[in-house]
Amino acid sequence: MDPAIANVFQLEQSTGGMTLQDIILVVRKILFEDGKDLVLLIEDFQALAGIQDVLLKVCIQEGEYEGKKVRATMRTAIALTDGYLAFRDTILTRAQREWVIGSHAQSDGEIKAGVIEMIGAYLNAARWGEQELRRLFKQRGSEQSLADWIPVWRDEDLGEEGSEAVPAFGFNTKGVSLFPFNRNAIEQLAERHLSEGARLIFNPRRVINEILRHTLLMRQSYEAGQFPPSDFQEFRPNATIANWIRQSHQAEQTSRRLATLLAVWGGNPVDVAAIGHIPPAVFTTFRLPTPADIANIPFVPEPPRVKVPGSNPIKPLETERDDWTSPVVPTVDPEMEKWRTRLEAWAAGTQFPQKEANDVRSALFAMMKDALNWPSLRMREPHLRASWITIPNARGNPQSGRQLKLCDDHLDENGTVRAGILGAIRFAKEKRWTYQGADDDYVASAALVDHLLSQMTPLIVEDAKAEAAALARSLVTQSRIAGLAPPIRPSGADATLAALFAKPEPKERQAFEDNWDKMRDTALGYIGTKSARDVLQSELLERVASFQGAGGKAFAVDIARLFDVITEDAVPEAVDRLPDEVKAFIRPLGEARLWGQLTQIVAKLRDFRTHINEFLDEKFDKTGFVSDLQEIIRLLSATGSFPSDWPTNLRDFERRLVEFQASPIVDLVTKAATIVDEADREQIPKLLNALGSLDLGLIGRTMEFLASTNTLIAAAEKSVAREEADRSQADPETLCREIGTLLEIVGGSVQTAEAAQ
Repeated sequence: MDPAIANVFQLEQSTGGMTLQDIILVVRKILFEDGKDLVLLIEDFQALAGIQDVLLKVCIQEGEYEGKKVRATMRTAIALTDGYLAFRDTILTRAQREWVIGSHAQSDGEIKAGVIEMIGAYLNAARWGEQELRRLFKQRGSEQSLADWIPVWRDEDLGEEGSEAVPAFGFNTKGVSLFPFNRNAIEQLAERHLSEGARLIFNPRRVINEILRHTLLMRQSYEAGQFPPSDFQEFRPNATIANWIRQSHQAEQTSRRLATLLAVWGGNPVDVAAIGHIPPAVFTTFRLPTPADIANIPFVPEPPRVKVPGSNPIKPLETERDDWTSPVVPTVDPEMEKWRTRLEAWAAGTQFPQKEANDVRSALFAMMKDALNWPSLRMREPHLRASWITIPNARGNPQSGRQLKLCDDHLDENGTVRAGILGAIRFAKEKRWTYQGADDDYVASAALVDHLLSQMTPLIVEDAKAEAAALARSLVTQSRIAGLAPPIRPSGADATLAALFAKPEPKERQAFEDNWDKMRDTALGYIGTKSARDVLQSELLERVASFQGAGGKAFAVDIARLFDVITEDAVPEAVDRLPDEVKAFIRPLGEARLWGQLTQIVAKLRDFRTHINEFLDEKFDKTGFVSDLQEIIRLLSATGSFPSDWPTNLRDFERRLVEFQASPIVDLVTKAATIVDEADREQIPKLLNALGSLDLGLIGRTMEFLASTNTLIAAAEKSVAREEADRSQADPETLCREIGTLLEIVGGSVQTAEAAQ
């Protein structure tokens, strides 16, 4: 800091380019020549900012050079406060003596009392003025010490108003009026400016500069009726006082000045009743309404702390009593007092430690869960986290993800946040709203809970809708695959409920294409040991229905929410929040995953259409086709021409022929052709509806039947050709001639034999 200040004031330029060290060295040489020493007495070392570093170097610079004295001896005495000189130990190694003044340990109470006496002494001296002080000093008696030669200054022209105001601000032990301070104000300011760590350290410089001087320089503000200002040294009232001021409904500027007065001159009381101990004249002197004016709080004087010695023309607050009864002190919970202190420090800027911040989150979170009416939200309680709550100026706040803001900042000007936090902590300890002060705690904490719920309720409702959308989409996909054919965009209660809750009829495996059977098995399978559709429906109802307690029966369904979610796309983040087994089941039912399987099914249908077109055309007569095929089978059997190498069992073929005769083959072919022609990745719901309602098993059996028919016709043609060839070799006329010839031969042979005989 020294070089910076020296640069600002351009010290070297003002001395003709010579440094302070050069100047002092020259002075020492001159004094050496005159046979004199240089004595340097520094009363206020802090006031020498800018030359401190150079001055210390000069003070420790030797007067001898190479064993010969070349400059005058320099003797230095420096006065400084504790802790001011950071490198003091280095200087002490060169110093011959050190005097430590007032370094004995003092309690916080002793330090506060000392500050009160010091401020009273300075105020008394200031009221006498410099000239009078010089006169009094000259006139002091030989028996008077340096500490008691200044009498207490009295203003004989105070008037009635002044004589009432001055005692309201109190006196020190010597009877010096503390106005514009009072004991509370000095103690509060001492705690603010003299605290180091967990205790007070007496520092006269801070008392003079930060407490006394800073306040007295605001005289113009007092004369303008604006003292104390609302931002007086950034003091803030505790939660109780801030909340009381808020409820007083004063003008904003008045409320802010009242907050300062009560926080400083009122001692920041933790009980509203304690406001009544502040003399009304303190308020009226600062042109503020009294507690009696604001809330009919009467003035109840506290026992005087000190007696004013000697004659005093100032009217006392009340007549002196010999025996003071001890006031009834309410029982104080030490734990709650620690929390109150933490909260006040938090509002003043001290960061909330993580453990305490988590305790606050847990207490408020428990109250939030109790306050939520899940049936009115048409859902069961989801998984919630206390860690969502963010507390300004606290550790452990979530850095990303869901965040519920307890308040905008830690300043808490009206005290409602501190009161609410303290109420929540106290209820978390007591468990019931039956303790003293529970009514106030309930009101204060409920305000915070309502604020948090106003943020959380829309979020969890949106979560429920997003999760319900994922579940509903899977249920509708199930319905399509199962053949229920729900509308592409269900509308109306009946269509919506049917798409989500209708029970599909059981079907046998269709053995048409492996991917379709796998898809059906997956979609209509199980989650754990339960039917997947039942599990999905239960999960859906937990997000769109009202339940009584922990019962499993839904008593009301939010159909409007169902209408909203049934047409929405599934959000990956919502799927991730579902139970693991449900999440694992839903993902394969996504359109991206389904399309890969559907393309193979469509390819199989395309083969079917190509194959069936060889048999069917616009003039196809199924009845005639079946009749002809039946006649062929009959003739083949009757003529013994049925092919022996045909691999199909005749009875199975005849059964399939009957099925083919009864099947809607033309409609089947038409639907298959439509699916093949219109199959589109953007129209998967429509494709699933078509496939689900199509008897793919019948298509498979029809393809097998037609293939078997082709095989039969081909084999029969060969069998008949062989039979014709065989029959052509057995011509009757040829046989007759051959037989005749044989008979003639046989006849001729018989005649020859007879002639020989």
